[in-house]
Amino acid sequence: MSINKKVNLLSVSLILFLGLLLGFYFIRHEADVLNAELDERTAVLLNSLTTNSEYPILIRDREAISRLAKGILTQRDVAFCRIEDIDGTVLFEGGRKEGRPIREFSSTVVTNRVVEERDEGMILGASTEVEEEMGKIYLAISLSGLNEKIKDIKETVAIFTIVTVILVSLLSSLLLKLILSNPIHMLVRGTERIARGDLDHKVPVKRSDEIGILAVSFNKMTADLKATTTSIANLNKEIVERKRAEEKTRKEREFSEALVQSICPDVLIVVDKDRNILGCNGAIERMFGYLPHKLIGKKTDLLYENRNRDIGSRPIWKVLDKRGFHVGEAVGRRKDGSRLDLEISTALIKEKRGVVLLVRDITDRKTAEKMLLKAKEQAEEAEKDLRKGNDKLKKVNRELKEAQSQLLQREKLASIGQLAAGIAHEINNPAGFVSSNLNSLQGYISDFIKTLKEYEKLLSLCKQKEDKDLLALAQQVENVKKEVDLDFLLEDIEKTVGESLEGTKRITKIVRDLKDFSHIDEAELKYADINEGIESTLNIVWNELKYKAEVIKEYGDLPEIECYPQQLNQVFMNLLVNAAQAIEEKGQIRINTFSEDDHIHIQISDTGMGIPQENLSRIFEPFFTTKEVGKGTGLGLSMSYGIIQKHQGKIDVKSQVGKGTTFTIELPVQAARKEGTAD
Repeated sequence: MSINKKVNLLSVSLILFLGLLLGFYFIRHEADVLNAELDERTAVLLNSLTTNSEYPILIRDREAISRLAKGILTQRDVAFCRIEDIDGTVLFEGGRKEGRPIREFSSTVVTNRVVEERDEGMILGASTEVEEEMGKIYLAISLSGLNEKIKDIKETVAIFTIVTVILVSLLSSLLLKLILSNPIHMLVRGTERIARGDLDHKVPVKRSDEIGILAVSFNKMTADLKATTTSIANLNKEIVERKRAEEKTRKEREFSEALVQSICPDVLIVVDKDRNILGCNGAIERMFGYLPHKLIGKKTDLLYENRNRDIGSRPIWKVLDKRGFHVGEAVGRRKDGSRLDLEISTALIKEKRGVVLLVRDITDRKTAEKMLLKAKEQAEEAEKDLRKGNDKLKKVNRELKEAQSQLLQREKLASIGQLAAGIAHEINNPAGFVSSNLNSLQGYISDFIKTLKEYEKLLSLCKQKEDKDLLALAQQVENVKKEVDLDFLLEDIEKTVGESLEGTKRITKIVRDLKDFSHIDEAELKYADINEGIESTLNIVWNELKYKAEVIKEYGDLPEIECYPQQLNQVFMNLLVNAAQAIEEKGQIRINTFSEDDHIHIQISDTGMGIPQENLSRIFEPFFTTKEVGKGTGLGLSMSYGIIQKHQGKIDVKSQVGKGTTFTIELPVQAARKEGTAD
């Protein structure tokens, strides 16, 4: 199909579409206008009928109503009429609405009625006008006339559209032929002449529109084609001369390559920007096993096991520094598949046309470096082992120091225990017979008091007799009684003996506690009451506490635990003495015990000066002390920590400077028998 026909078809289609669109809009508008006119005319008829039928409906005048309705039915397009009163009774019905298109309308008939109002307070009364519904009128309007008019309009619009499309199509075809078809045929004929070799032919330019511009371009193309033909002839001459120059350059290059291969012992490779090998010297066969001419045109990746990370797949000149030179390392791959370590020096060729690679085999150097690195690693490993051995020696040395400190403390405690046992034995003998004599004296005094009471009765009987000698003797006894204050003596002597007996009991308890304390190295586990152990220790150290602190005891109900009781007493003694020494003037020491799950807990708190935060982590170290020289050895808390650890327990400390310190001990009720002795 020609361009002319295609354009004509497109124009006709566009015009037809626009005609149909305008026709549809015009028909729709005219239909809306006709419908509005029909509705307006029907409204006028219905209003006129409603007004004129008000009175006949009021008086039920069927004849007058019939005249009015029949007059309405004679009007154009009125198909049906029905009039009803307020009760729904049909006063008139005429016409027909079945079998045809209709549109129904209705209206209510109303009248104004005066309503009189009378009241006892009114003289003349009052009246009000109200609107009252009387009936309803129904009209059915036939749509046949309206539809006929709309049909006529559609036919008129269709005829006008068809005629318009035909005329416009003929006119556009004529214009297209004059404007487009004739110039294009002229260009086609010019092309055919140029194809036959007539390069001097020119297409006449008669217009300045796009067709004219196309003609100018066509003429210019013809001129350029003529100039190109001339250039080709000249080019053939240049090609012959260039081949001669290339042959001369090839011979010079071969001479240069032979010179380079004889001078450079390393592999020399020339690579273009796409990593294609352009040339290489004979050393490449010795290093990689490839013949030089076999590698021409191949990628350099053929020679590598892997690429250097800093090169990757980027253009090769981007990895070169500002001087246009780069040295790196890579793993090479020989023709037989074996690997070798390479050092590659890369230099940029002028204008980034490629690079020159100088490749050296550094496998022997790499092997030596690996051996050196392995020796270094072995030396570092030996150094680590030496450090571990040194750490073990330090640990053993520290454990020996701790054992030595504990041994010294044990020797010291053993001496104190022996001394305490001797003192207890020496005190126990006199305390025993003093206590025995006081018990006997208490019995004697009781008998003596009993006898005196009998003498009192006898003296009372003597006073009742009239015998002067008896009366004089009774008076003499009474005077002696008053002189010595016998009543006070009898009361005080019993109190004094009781206090003496209480003192001997206390001496006996102290002696027993000293004996128990002297057995600190007992080697057997036994069940003991921790509360009793704390009480026993308090008796030993009471002299250290009574002038410095008030001791508040809050003992819980504790089960007996399996332990080394005398060693735990040593822990309690160390904590209580430290608490007393931490109190500068007068303070409080609080002892709290309780049980929880399968463990018992002992808390010993004081209101002393507290322990600085930087010393809290060191207080259990042997020989560490913050006391003055001569007041502490630094072994008490260290031994206490060891004793608690031996009982599979825990000891914790919390302290605040200026407020005091709290030691918390946690011990299991049932000892885990990991150790057979108490050493």
